[in-house]
Amino acid sequence: VITVSDIWAAVDCGIAINPPGVVKQIEGGLNFGLSAALFEQITVDGSGARQSNFHEYRLLRFDEAPTLHVELISTGRELVGGIGECATSAVMPSVANAMSALNRRRARRLPLTEAEPFRPQNEAGLPSRWCDSRGAETSVRTESAPWCAACIANTW
Repeated sequence: VITVSDIWAAVDCGIAINPPGVVKQIEGGLNFGLSAALFEQITVDGSGARQSNFHEYRLLRFDEAPTLHVELISTGRELVGGIGECATSAVMPSVANAMSALNRRRARRLPLTEAEPFRPQNEAGLPSRWCDSRGAETSVRTESAPWCAACIANTW
């Protein structure tokens, strides 16, 4: 089972007229994108879509949602911009890239499945780098040192 425990997002939307609203928009988009990356799929056969309602269409559940860390940043752009759904499309390749960094195989379709499992290995086929979720590298994986997608993307 693929699990994402935390997601960090830094957003520069220009001058944010309603900063809490921007943060909530990003948080909703992150969860929506993660749901699409991990679960959402419509299958079609000769008679149409096989999923008739939500009992057959898997979505991210509340208890599966990661902890979200959203920061509004400024890179000096002094204009009022917009925010839209930029976070939704960013999550899917981010999770796929983290998986690729772990198992050295590129995911080519969504949803990401157990058919492409995490296999964190170095060249010798052994676990290589672990992270304590604060960016500090350790050589032993413990419950307090899970894989951190941001660190994996930056260190492999």
